[in-house]
Amino acid sequence: VNIAALPRKDVEEFLKQLSAAASRLTVLKLMCLPRDTLSYELDSLNDPRAAGRLPAFQQPQHHDAVAIASAHMQHASVRFRLYPLLERILRTSPLTELQLGMEGLAAHLGLEELDLTACRLTDQGVSCVADIIKMHAKRRVDAGWVAGLRQYPDLSLDASMASTRHYQAMRDIAQQVDAQCGGLLHLELAENPEVTDRSGIALCDALSLDRRLILLSLRACGCGLRTEAEFVRLMRSHRALSRVDLRGSSGPGAAQLGILKVTAGCSTIPYGPAGAVFRPNARLPPCLSSPLLV
Repeated sequence: VNIAALPRKDVEEFLKQLSAAASRLTVLKLMCLPRDTLSYELDSLNDPRAAGRLPAFQQPQHHDAVAIASAHMQHASVRFRLYPLLERILRTSPLTELQLGMEGLAAHLGLEELDLTACRLTDQGVSCVADIIKMHAKRRVDAGWVAGLRQYPDLSLDASMASTRHYQAMRDIAQQVDAQCGGLLHLELAENPEVTDRSGIALCDALSLDRRLILLSLRACGCGLRTEAEFVRLMRSHRALSRVDLRGSSGPGAAQLGILKVTAGCSTIPYGPAGAVFRPNARLPPCLSSPLLV
């Protein structure tokens, strides 16, 4: 259902129908698109080969649609019915497919912080978040490949100078791509006890491709020592990830978990390994003792 295309009265009527069918619902897609937008038009707008055009979710028409949908959702006649209804659907319905804005999160170039604290996420939900991170990484790789397609060392210079200038040009391109493509910097997934080591592994896999995230919280989740080991391995070479909060976890060996973080002395050069060495963090109380990247 395209929420932005419905008048508020129709949204209220839709909620009545949704409530009546809640126990039988298997697919729920709540979208926010400009009026009269067809699927093939969206595909065309999102086509990376369509140079010079903004993606669908960056179009002014989409911003207007978001404003309309937001006004509908905040109205008292909708707000106090929609959220309890969605909670009931998520608890009791035999859902096999759910879409609540994932495409927008993946396509939005300005998204830097995502907070899903205490949202009753499961491993499947975190897998979707990991997929969003991978989409951001793919977009950045594609943009970098296009920008660097015609970049070659200047053969009129001596080999050393040509290599140095080419390397600097590629670094400049990478910085420009980072600025243009955006991506998450801060991700909060705390207080979701059904999130397990499976989610930790999925996030590490995604972050090995996207080297932009700085802060990650998995506090009070169901992760264990395996998640810690995966993040220790990742943070040795990740150029940006400086803090992973695993306090209060309930997974295997979780009593030993605390905060993983990078100290000020650690190298974060984008195109080289950090070469970090682990040692115990003596400044933390015993319940928070965790390795430090130093």
